[in-house]
Amino acid sequence: MFQPKYFALQKCYLSTIILFFTLATGSLFSSVNAWSSSDHMESQARWHINYGHYLIEVGKYLEALENYDTAFDLTSTSSTIIDVLSAQANLLALYLDSKEQAIIVYHYIETNFPEKAQFAMYRQGLLLYEMKRFQLSKEILNKYMKQYPQGRFLYQAEAILHKIKSKVLPPAYHIAKHTSVRIRLRKKVRKLSIDSQPDSHICVNNTYCKSTINIESSKNTLWINGKTMKGREILLTSQSPMRLVSGKYDKTVRGSIKIFIQEGRLTAINIIDIESYLYSVVPSESYPSWPIETLKAQAIAARTYALYQIEHRKKWTYDMVDNEGDQVYSGVNREHSKCTKAVNETKGMVLMQNNRPILAMYSANSGGFTASAKAIFNTHKSYLIAQKDTYSLKGKMAYWRRSFSGNQIETKLKKVGIHCHGIKTIRAKSFGPSGRVLRAEIVDKNGSQIIRTRTTLKRALKLPEILFEIKKKGREFVFDGNGFGHGVGYSQWGGAIMGDRYSYSEILKFYYPGSELINIW
Repeated sequence: MFQPKYFALQKCYLSTIILFFTLATGSLFSSVNAWSSSDHMESQARWHINYGHYLIEVGKYLEALENYDTAFDLTSTSSTIIDVLSAQANLLALYLDSKEQAIIVYHYIETNFPEKAQFAMYRQGLLLYEMKRFQLSKEILNKYMKQYPQGRFLYQAEAILHKIKSKVLPPAYHIAKHTSVRIRLRKKVRKLSIDSQPDSHICVNNTYCKSTINIESSKNTLWINGKTMKGREILLTSQSPMRLVSGKYDKTVRGSIKIFIQEGRLTAINIIDIESYLYSVVPSESYPSWPIETLKAQAIAARTYALYQIEHRKKWTYDMVDNEGDQVYSGVNREHSKCTKAVNETKGMVLMQNNRPILAMYSANSGGFTASAKAIFNTHKSYLIAQKDTYSLKGKMAYWRRSFSGNQIETKLKKVGIHCHGIKTIRAKSFGPSGRVLRAEIVDKNGSQIIRTRTTLKRALKLPEILFEIKKKGREFVFDGNGFGHGVGYSQWGGAIMGDRYSYSEILKFYYPGSELINIW
């Protein structure tokens, strides 16, 4: 019989999963959430699962993980628990380079949910193969074939076993020297208009050329300037930047634009060289007035983040969205000569760990203490740790205060599925190593409940951060806080202050400790 030697190394993470399962099955919520109906909590759990899926779509992987954990806290339904665990394992494996943690989750599914056991077993074998742990992969897949001789994944298991026998290695990671980024500008709209610059024109599939291209979708057919077009996809090219207009959306971009029909409507993707992409991202994410070393640090962080997404979205139709979901990309009109200089002088520089780009997360202001990805989002990244950051305390949004009456909090919490009646106390219940409030307890006239701070209080009250103290003054609850964002990784305002004294490499070394700065091209 297969002995899970590998899994013994991950007892800590498995213990966390078991704790989540205990919470989900009601040992906590049945006692402190007596007034919350199971139907309502189940509805909220499904909402957090769906919202987690959306967060993955816009690049917020760690935030998605926390929403799945929130759903786990809320549900007591076996099918929902399976959905949460499956989504979590998929996220860990495909988007967070955390295959070891994903294997633990799949092993837990296999052990506790027979209806999903063969799927979970196959996924373990596949991930172990991708990690080059061939002997363990072979043991699991042989076990799968013996236990499920007519299994759904029999062919795939045989194929992997054949690769192991033939010593076929998983594909090696490689960064192309001429890397392009696919940026989703618009999705599922009826009409688009693309205008050329003066004295220029736009060509459709290198044939039909006009100064303005009006595109519509009707009955899964593309209409170009009032005429039908064969096929469901076109490529627009021009020797100068193109302006895309769709309703209130108006953006001028470099590169080419791909338009295709998706579910009967139009999606627009901007295909652009990564360095040209950064010409817009750096001034969109920073102030051009900041020190040049700060802008260089931002350029490298943004380039690294883009390469991470390119690698993890190869099977998608796009690599990035053009807003804060990934990185703000405002197009040509936002470009600035100083930021362009910062991009050019750091060309090809990337933050790496284990020969791969890191997940270079950043937020506006750490509030004086960067956050641990493990504490906030329950996944470990050695370069995303909690540490003191006094530089950020000199930047904008370092300090803030928000005050609410009990009735205001009740109304706002109700909108995110938390029901309270006559709030008496709100207090911090658990903290991360940075001092951030991970969970809070709300006491009202019916009892008490413990909630995740980021997905409830922060979201409902629109708090800038979860690094705060809660005080009650008269009838009001006062939140005195620090920072803006999630606090994980690079603090943009901290980097702005450091840029007056330190080089870009020193700034990045501080915020991403353990990563290596490499010139790729």
